[in-house]
Amino acid sequence: MQNSQMEFLSQIHKAVTEMDNELSHDQQTSRKIKRKTLVFIKLVLAMFIAFIFFLIFEGFMLSKNIQLLAGDMVLMYKQFGEMSHEMHQMTANVNKMEINVRTIPVMTSEMGLMVSSVQQMHQNVSQMTSDVVIMQNNLNNITGGMNVMTDRFSRLNQTVHLIEYNVHQMSKTVP
Repeated sequence: MQNSQMEFLSQIHKAVTEMDNELSHDQQTSRKIKRKTLVFIKLVLAMFIAFIFFLIFEGFMLSKNIQLLAGDMVLMYKQFGEMSHEMHQMTANVNKMEINVRTIPVMTSEMGLMVSSVQQMHQNVSQMTSDVVIMQNNLNNITGGMNVMTDRFSRLNQTVHLIEYNVHQMSKTVP
């Protein structure tokens, strides 16, 4: 039995050694897997931390952009207020223009009356010019008549001088 025990022990030893080798090989594989798993976990953890920092950075940038957007919206609101004020001024000016435009028909009729008055004045001036021409002709006729009268008085004077001379001559002959 010894032999069979020896053989049995040898087989057990062989089986234990094989199991030990297998366990040793499994442990090495397990360590490799454990190392790879740890590296993978560290890599995933590093990526997760990087992703968290990226999200924080993006959140910060989003916050800044929202603040800029809010500032732009406030500026735009102010500009709309200014535009509204300018539109009110334009409306007031258009209303003033409308009031002025309403007077245009009245001004047109008044201008029509003025035109007819000016035409009447033109006719009156033309009549006055015609009257002045007639008066000028009459004055020319009077001047002509005065010249004729002056000429006649001059001749009459000459005749009176001749008569005076003749009377003087005749009076010399009478003692």
